Amino acid sequence: AEVASPPLAGGHSPPSKEINLQVQKIADAIKPELEEKLGRGAFQEYQLLEFRQQVVAGMLYHFKIQISPSECIHTKVFQALPYEQKGPQVQAWALRTLQDPLEILPSDVSD
Repeated sequence: AEVASPPLAGGHSPPSKEINLQVQKIADAIKPELEEKLGRGAFQEYQLLEFRQQVVAGMLYHFKIQISPSECIHTKVFQALPYEQKGPQVQAWALRTLQDPLEILPSDVSD
């Protein structure tokens, strides 16, 4: 079995479906903001399917979150370093189908 190496500063990790508690907490924390941005009320479902991460001065996460039987939201989320005591910030999001591969979105995309 291959052992995953930690992500290098500046580089993105490969896509992962191994959702740990830390990553799930960040996805849960941004749910109300995503529901507001999409403007359709509460999501039918909300399941983090896949993510990538990038070490910066903090951590960038790219999430693929299922919100209905056929739709996903791809998000770019910044989590500041712990000493900054800031919650996760959604930097970009895009509505996609369940079949679409996880995208690395540029900042300030919202479609």
